[in-house]
Amino acid sequence: NGEILEINSNTAATYRVIKNNSYTGNSPSKANGLAYNAANGLFYYFKRNVGGSNPEFVSFNPKTNTVTILAASTCAAEVHTACISYDGTGYYTIDTQGNVNYYNILTNTWKTITSNIVDQNNNNVTSIIQTQSAGDIAMDGYGNIWVVTSNSTNYGLYKIPYPAPTNTVAKLTVQRIISPATTTPTGNSFAGIAFNATGQIFLATKND
Repeated sequence: NGEILEINSNTAATYRVIKNNSYTGNSPSKANGLAYNAANGLFYYFKRNVGGSNPEFVSFNPKTNTVTILAASTCAAEVHTACISYDGTGYYTIDTQGNVNYYNILTNTWKTITSNIVDQNNNNVTSIIQTQSAGDIAMDGYGNIWVVTSNSTNYGLYKIPYPAPTNTVAKLTVQRIISPATTTPTGNSFAGIAFNATGQIFLATKND
């Protein structure tokens, strides 16, 4: 519904509503792909997701309570994952069909990076993203993008080495860190990945 909530990372309690689900114009629809840009203080996300009517990619300024509709995306399928580049100039997302897309924050333009992702042994990663269906992405302090793919049975972890491309490539080779055949520890899909200040990875499952 497009709400943005502040969470206490120590207690997991909700502090306050940063943005409620009231918008002018079209109402939110499957809002997702949220990423915060520390360089300019703006949130970027799909207020109305790809695949539905009138998709809208927006930025939200919490200081002015202003939502701005940005350029139409090149995403071919629904978006659940996103991260901001380490320098705050770009927004990366991998849609549910495994297409990597890049939004240039400075020029308000989109590019499809690739629909062909393989690992270091040339195994098809795009098909893993499509079939496992859940997951998330995050960028570390060195500019590497980490991709977790998951369903309720299995999960895998990949790294897109720095520098992540900002223009179209025929094939994107990533590093497989954990095999996608690895059993999920609780029988629930991983749907979140994040780093703490020392670089430790944390993964969050849904439904539990």
